[in-house]
Order: sequence, then C-alpha cells, then structure tokens
Amino acid sequence: MNTPIKAPADFKVLIVYPNLTGMLVPSLAIAIFTKVFKEAGYNTDLFDSTHYVCEENTSPQNRVKFLQARKFDEHNDLGVRWKDDLLGDFRKKVESFKPDFMIISVVEDCFRQAISFLETIADLNIPHLIGGVFPTAAPKVVIDNPYIKSIAIGEGEETLEALLTAAASGESPESISGLAFRKGDSVIVNPRRPPINSL
Repeated sequence: MNTPIKAPADFKVLIVYPNLTGMLVPSLAIAIFTKVFKEAGYNTDLFDSTHYVCEENTSPQNRVKFLQARKFDEHNDLGVRWKDDLLGDFRKKVESFKPDFMIISVVEDCFRQAISFLETIADLNIPHLIGGVFPTAAPKVVIDNPYIKSIAIGEGEETLEALLTAAASGESPESISGLAFRKGDSVIVNPRRPPINSL
C-alpha cells in the first residue's frame, strides 16, 4: 500500500462490478459504496460488466427458457446492446481512469470474472480490495488466489473508509479491522468488525 499522499479529490477509486450478462438485480453494495466514497470526496468511477456477453445464459434468457417470461428481443424490447470485449474494455477503463485503488464486489458465480479482471491488469500493480458475499463466506478461498491483494470480511462500509484513508495517506492497513491482506509470503487476517446495526 505504498500509495503517495493524496487529497481525497485527487485519489481515484474505481468500483468494479463483475456480473452475469443481463442480470437484472442491481447490487446494493455498489450503490452504498459509491455514496460513501463520493461523500468522502474521492474521485469515483464504475466499471460494470452487466451488458457484456459471457458464456452463461443471461438471467432474462433463463426466465424465457423455463417458461417464466415471454420471448423478447434485448435490443428492441429493452434497448440493450450487448458488448463483447469485456477484458479489453476493462483494461481501457483502467488505463484511462488511472485508479489509485480498486474495489471489487463479488458473489461466487462472478469470482472467475473478477480474477480475469485482475489478471488482465496485473502488470499495472494497482492496489485493490475484493469484498462481498463470497469473500465473507469463503475468505481463505478468495485470499489464496495469487492475484488478490486484500479482502474485506463482513460488512465493508467502515472497513473500506478506513482502508481508503490509509491508502490515500500512504499508511499501512495492518491495524484495520475486517481486512485480510497479503504481506510478503504471509496472509494477515485482522479481527472482524462488529455488525453496523444489531438485528
């Protein structure tokens, strides 16, 4: 995390949302973190893979296949144009935005896509954090991947705020609760944060 000291307005955060083609349920995490980062003054942008063609059928296509919805045409009925150069466009986004830090929110069915993103830009060595349901449910599986530098375990709002503050200031993340990260050949797993609200 040897990031030069930067004011929040000069510190660029790219939120990356791996998603299955046409999956209609928006991620609340993306909305929450966008709000948190913008309110903190960070220069924030998004790369969303929802409109890219992938190997799996789309969620709307599956509904038609299982007779849960009528046949439709994505472009004429929904106004959607599928894109097909997912990794090329992701690389272009990263090279043009030049993020100081990336946040990637994943569930298990999009984990391989998240890894392909990181593999595509591995040479750029951008600090990043993987968060979401999958890293919380299976942290060892996620942090053991050699492309992943750090993960958030549990609710990430406070963890991410602390991590970005440390990254923008060039400080070590070693004391941040809710974080697991690589340090040389070791993996450091910090204590989890308590829930934001008691249910």
